[in-house]
Amino acid sequence: MTKRVVHLIFQKYVFAYYSGPSDRLERYFRKHRTDFYRSLLKNELDLKGDIRPLFYAKPHHSQFVLLAFFLSEQDSKEKAFLREHLGIDGLDSIHFVMRQPGWAKDKGELFWGARGVVRRFLDELIKYTLSPVKITRQEDTSLTGSNIRNEFFHLFLPDQYALRDFARDLSADELFKMLESTLLSEIISEVSIRVKVSSSEEPLTFRELSEGEQQLLTVLGLLKFTGGKDSLFLLDEPDTHLNPSWAVKYLKFLREFVPNHETSHLLMVTHHPLAIAELKKQQVQVMWRDDDYKVHSQEPYIDPRGAGFMATLTEIFGLNTTLDLETQSLLDQRNELAHIENRSEDENNQLDLINDHLNRLGFSFENRDPLYSDFLLAWQDLRYSDKPLLTPDKAAQRRLAMKKVIEAILTKKDES
Repeated sequence: MTKRVVHLIFQKYVFAYYSGPSDRLERYFRKHRTDFYRSLLKNELDLKGDIRPLFYAKPHHSQFVLLAFFLSEQDSKEKAFLREHLGIDGLDSIHFVMRQPGWAKDKGELFWGARGVVRRFLDELIKYTLSPVKITRQEDTSLTGSNIRNEFFHLFLPDQYALRDFARDLSADELFKMLESTLLSEIISEVSIRVKVSSSEEPLTFRELSEGEQQLLTVLGLLKFTGGKDSLFLLDEPDTHLNPSWAVKYLKFLREFVPNHETSHLLMVTHHPLAIAELKKQQVQVMWRDDDYKVHSQEPYIDPRGAGFMATLTEIFGLNTTLDLETQSLLDQRNELAHIENRSEDENNQLDLINDHLNRLGFSFENRDPLYSDFLLAWQDLRYSDKPLLTPDKAAQRRLAMKKVIEAILTKKDES
């Protein structure tokens, strides 16, 4: 295989994000991250060049994204997004806490012997900080509370203007890379950002933002600052903390932040029915296990676009019902009783009681189409409240069976 063919088949950059605590995806990026870290220590990197080809986003990247978004004085679509969807109007202050890294040899030196990109970042940053302070204190190093004494350097930027003065010769991309490189060098211990928000006169710390807001910033920043030409984005459940309003707009958000649409590809795994609401069925693969625990995937039967929330849940996610189990159980009982042609007096009384209860919930059956009653009499599968999820193949079998029953009813009606 020639180099030209390889270039045509494989993406130049691969970026990934997973919202859970497991390292099942991150572990594939560790070796590359370690190699990058070693090059960083040897001063072999140029941040004005391309980003590293394998990049795994972590929660702390969301704060770097926020700083990079506010680097320019000019308004931008990123700032407009922050105002409209997160209610963030601007930066209030930034507090960096640097720590003496484990590799430090010159422990008495200002930045413990840091070199290269990281040294340039720190030397420039300290010029704009307000009253930098070095202290020695205990540092937690384990879950059991064991700790060691280490040296920390507190660097405080009082406002967004100080940030812009410090980074005046940097693009937003370069600032993001510098922050990430300093983190990888084990020097950054903590970044505490306070933001101005429309909902309060007092600024909030970044940690006071919701998990959904932080998650959204992480993913969109990943797309914005790490996406280049020929990029593949792997997003594993990036919408776990999103409210319904954001979930239904999620693909729109992604499109707004993905650079180079023509040459970039995005693969997303989700359990959120609203997140796929805009897609055609050709853009979706439903995965499930069969009775032998073999994993399958296939295109859904319907387009999520235009199907609506309830149809997406039943036809794509396999739910037998979109009602709560108690109400569905009442409907099941009602349908089972309606299925009986010659009911006893007790059964009729029970059916009346259930219908009265369901009527109060908004389910009216008095004016039901007679054909539906015929369907209930013919259809044997009447209980849905306690059934397992429908896999796509079983859903297809049920649709076919329903179709045959309906065709038989219509044929009988035409003959009568």
